[in-house]
Amino acid sequence: MQCQYHVKRKNRLCKMTVKEGEKFCGQHMVFDSSTDSNDNSKEIKHTRVECPYDNKHTDRVPPIEREILHHVVLSEELKNSSYGPNKMKHLLQNSSLLGHAEKSGLLHQNTVFIEFGAGRGQLSYYIAKTMQEDNSCLLLLIDRASQRHKFDNKLKDSSTLCKRIRADISDLCLEFIPILHQYKRIVSLGKHLCGSATDLALRCVVNCNEVEEGRSVTADGILMALCCHHRCDWNSYTGKDFMLAQGFTADDFDVMSGITSWATCGPAYSREMSIPEEYGSHGHVQRPTHLIPTDDERKIIGRKSKAIFNYGRQMYLESHGYKCRLIEYVTEETSPENVCVLAQRVIPHSTPQVSL
Repeated sequence: MQCQYHVKRKNRLCKMTVKEGEKFCGQHMVFDSSTDSNDNSKEIKHTRVECPYDNKHTDRVPPIEREILHHVVLSEELKNSSYGPNKMKHLLQNSSLLGHAEKSGLLHQNTVFIEFGAGRGQLSYYIAKTMQEDNSCLLLLIDRASQRHKFDNKLKDSSTLCKRIRADISDLCLEFIPILHQYKRIVSLGKHLCGSATDLALRCVVNCNEVEEGRSVTADGILMALCCHHRCDWNSYTGKDFMLAQGFTADDFDVMSGITSWATCGPAYSREMSIPEEYGSHGHVQRPTHLIPTDDERKIIGRKSKAIFNYGRQMYLESHGYKCRLIEYVTEETSPENVCVLAQRVIPHSTPQVSL
């Protein structure tokens, strides 16, 4: 079948052939708008962007699956109409994360569930309810702050052992926590890990596997919601090798980190309106109008920057023996921070090919 892209300069269709089921050839696939962004189906079609070295070509962007799940343990609470939008948002997030944990086989007996940046421990609380009072599991909550109204207080009479450690993740070494070695596997969770805290947690988990070979407990699973990319830090970022391989520098990273906030901070009008009208008349160079992105363009650019950061983290985990998926686990209407990473340890340490 012939490519359906109309070449204006030649006033005809492109003569390249296409793959079965496609409308455009590889070069013009970037113009395929047949994928419905509002479709909640599991798979999202591969998108393409212009090659940074030659804009006549396009590169495939790694896909993010959209799979919104619900777990039965929260079904009754999700039906409670008295809950406000903020509480409902957290319930939907927890429900989908639990659904993915169960579907991917992370909810085993004889497991330590570590919630990094646990806060009040709501996710761990629902993990305990999901495990149905299993006394062969341990809930370990890590947070550097002291919390009030903790959910783990509700588990005092539960047969599921629950412990809380007050520590900064950057100072945490899991291999030096003796109680962990009484269990078979570790599953790491996170829902409140802002920016660099995600990278510190991922590195903490990976280091736990590599410090000592042949021990009884291994960090087999990771399920973490990814958020607040504008708070990422180059020194702690786990995907530096990927970024450097693509030609990005530490300065580029800092710029992109700021740009990621465009995806979540809404229109720029309020900030622009706060600037005096005379600004730019005292030697400042005004930006040309055609270089000022619209709100929709800012949002798209911000989400692409976040996707690059997330992909760097995926490459880091895959280089340390994990099979990874990036998943849109709730709708964007529920939360603009709607992507999580799901990783399961499957092979020994290896180095995958770094590419876009």
